[in-house]
Amino acid sequence: MKTKLILTMVFLFSILQSCNDDTEFVLVNVAKPKYITLEALRSSIEITEPVNIVASGKIYAYKNMILVNDLERGIHIIDNSDPKNPKKIAFIKVIANNDMEVRGDYLYVDSLMDLVVFDISDINNIKKVSRLKDVFPVFIPLPFMEDLIVEYGDQGYNGNSDNIIVGWEISEERRKVENVNYLNRRMDVIAFAESAGTTTGQGGSLAKFKIVNDYLYAVDSH
Repeated sequence: MKTKLILTMVFLFSILQSCNDDTEFVLVNVAKPKYITLEALRSSIEITEPVNIVASGKIYAYKNMILVNDLERGIHIIDNSDPKNPKKIAFIKVIANNDMEVRGDYLYVDSLMDLVVFDISDINNIKKVSRLKDVFPVFIPLPFMEDLIVEYGDQGYNGNSDNIIVGWEISEERRKVENVNYLNRRMDVIAFAESAGTTTGQGGSLAKFKIVNDYLYAVDSH
């Protein structure tokens, strides 16, 4: 009887201790950078067969086309000649791409610090025609989510001479409360007035690219 009582007390104590331990931990979203070499970034452009959309960003309508930005991955090209039956035509792989604009059959997209231009006059034969290097600040925005912490690892924010950050890998992890330093962020929504004209497509209010007359305006992180 005495042994049973001792075992019961030990069991109850272990449960209580477990509960107390749980209060010392919390579930957080951990963002870790994805690194790539600059050479790999600039040689990664590829026109492929249609692929599934992973994370839809800006949606853009131009003539009989619908262009969908897949955040950090590239642009999906959809033939909308028959609105009742839109068809995926191709995928333009562009690493670290988050926005686009179109004018006069030329598609302008960002690829981290570079601006890449494509000829889309023939929807079935899209071609890269130019890459303007170092147009934008090298800045990858952090994910906008609650309970976020960031771990850059040994390479730090700017990577090293060979590697740069092109995106983030997010995982949910259990961490001790005392070791958690949350990153509080505020999302700014930039609205642009749409310009009139038949040779410039229409983008939504979250756009950071906008063509007005003969100029392409771009908003950076600040």
